[in-house]
Amino acid sequence: MYKKIFSALLLCAFFAIAGYAQPEWELPAEVAKTASLSQKQLELLLARRMQKSYANAVDALQEYPLAAELVDDMPYLAAYPSINLAEELYPEMQHILTTPAQWNLYATASQNRHNTAQLHRMERFIQNYYEQFPQMYRHEQVLNVPPDQYIKTLAEQIPADTKYLLLGEMHKKRLLPHIAELISRLADSGRQIILFTEFLPHSAHTKNTARREELLREYWPVWKAAKQANIPIAGLEPEFAVQNDDLYLVNPVTKTAIPFWRTIEGMRLRNQHWLKLIKRYREEFPDALFIIYAGSGHIAADRPYSLGKSLAGPDTFTALILSTEVLTDPLWLANVSSYDTFCAERNIPLKPFIKFDYPVSKRVGFNARIFIE
Repeated sequence: MYKKIFSALLLCAFFAIAGYAQPEWELPAEVAKTASLSQKQLELLLARRMQKSYANAVDALQEYPLAAELVDDMPYLAAYPSINLAEELYPEMQHILTTPAQWNLYATASQNRHNTAQLHRMERFIQNYYEQFPQMYRHEQVLNVPPDQYIKTLAEQIPADTKYLLLGEMHKKRLLPHIAELISRLADSGRQIILFTEFLPHSAHTKNTARREELLREYWPVWKAAKQANIPIAGLEPEFAVQNDDLYLVNPVTKTAIPFWRTIEGMRLRNQHWLKLIKRYREEFPDALFIIYAGSGHIAADRPYSLGKSLAGPDTFTALILSTEVLTDPLWLANVSSYDTFCAERNIPLKPFIKFDYPVSKRVGFNARIFIE
């Protein structure tokens, strides 16, 4: 693996030294469509674009220190291994990029570019959160119920006319019985319900059958609850993510390999695909309750490109069911709940079960949050 990484970095360094004077790095798709470039020239152009995006990201990390703390080891200098279904990740470059090296250079630059753009927005968001926090805190509702009543109480908080229940968790096995209990309780309402989930491929005929079987076993308590309640399950994960499950980006400074799909850009690509899929289902099932079950980074409205941000409204209820493990790591906590991070910074005790009504919930990032022991 390290040999592949080293080879990729050497390739990038070669392109940077060789250089390519024209055209500008920001417009590879438009340039490639209008200019007569050889494959070698196109590769050099992409390498320059990647190097420029890397330099811009380095500058942005220094300019936006608050946001930089929340970003996973950016910027990146290489992606590996070769990308499968790359034309589905970046359709604007279909029929333009033709080799694995070209796609990997483009993907690395796109990661740096989108992450850099988000740093500015994240910095501004954090500054606004500091200003708005006192008002949000005044609207905090503490639900003092025994732990064995958490899920029952949560189900009672969800309005009957909710169209989207965004259910975020932390990929912890201990949370699965609680997710399953909530689904079972909601089924008792008699409403038509469809369960959408990050934890299954959208295609039942995925080529990564091993991953699909693994997810079916790992999340079986949730699938069993849905099956017993006759709730159909729709996987959200696109085939380009399933087939690139082992795709990584390389940070040459920290010498770390970052999972492609854990980055801001990776989340953007997946969430946009999920949103299109959900909207297609909504046209067919206008009155159904859509439960969207995924990691909290996809769900909470304060996360970049999240479904909570895209689907925010009075008919959306966002619930985060988190493990108390998150309380042991400030960076981990910051990546799942801005609100609890701000409380912790002010030495405000974190309550196990809190709630916010709309529209304050949109600013906080969630309607309800539970910490499970």
